Parts: sequence; C-alpha cells; structure tokens
Amino acid sequence: MRFLCHAHLNELSALGQSEKMDLWFNWMAEAGNHSDRQNWPQVVSYAGCAFDLASTSLREPRPGMVVEMVLAAICLAEVLQKLAHPELADAVIELALQRLNDDAPREFAATLRDQAKRLRFFSDYMSWPALAGSSAHQKKANVIH
Repeated sequence: MRFLCHAHLNELSALGQSEKMDLWFNWMAEAGNHSDRQNWPQVVSYAGCAFDLASTSLREPRPGMVVEMVLAAICLAEVLQKLAHPELADAVIELALQRLNDDAPREFAATLRDQAKRLRFFSDYMSWPALAGSSAHQKKANVIH
C-alpha cells in the first residue's frame, strides 16, 4: 500500500531531515483541518502522504521520524475504520509494524497493536482532536484545539 508514487518517494527521500519534518507537519495539519470538517477521504490522502514520507526516513543510516510514522499510521487506521474499511486499517497497522526498524523502541509496536493505546498516543502528540474511535456507534464530540 502506497500513497505516494515511486517518483515522488524518490524525490522526497533526497530531502534533508528538517525539510521532511516541515512537509510532514504541513500534511498532518491539512489532515487535521479536513478531520475537523469530517472530510475523511482528504484526511486519508494527507495522512497517507505523511505516512509514506516518514517511512522513507526509517530506511536511512540514522533513522528518524519514527514517532511521525506511527502518528500518521494511527490517523490512517482510525479514518479507514470510519470509512468502513477495517481490512485497510489493519493493513496500515501491519505495514507500520513492518516498517519499524529494530532500533525503534518496543513500545511503538505495542502502541500500534492496541487501539486504546493508539488513541492515547495520538492525543498525547497531536494538537488536533484525537480520533475518537472508529465504531459506527461512536458519538461525535466537539473539541476545540
């Protein structure tokens, strides 16, 4: 599963770490803006690009952006659940687990495997509302950020 084409992935992998971080923050901010409007397909587009971008950094000699990759994966998985695509949500989590390298702290994998931990992790790091679960019965909450 890819959100960016190979040409763009190659182009982005050549960016410096601070440029990647800026781009990641911009894409996740856009995902947050679309989340506020419950425009879930756009959230998937922006968070997916952020996920792929962060993943490119994990293959470098000095990997970075592990937290960012995990955050984007959580966002994607929760939104795909909201869009009634649980199989794709599971695939994103599995892909994120595969992309974690051996140097990544084990708690990242544990967080990805547990939905309650995922939502807490997301809420702890992001300044936009945590995704309030993916159940169809979930009540909509108004949150100011």
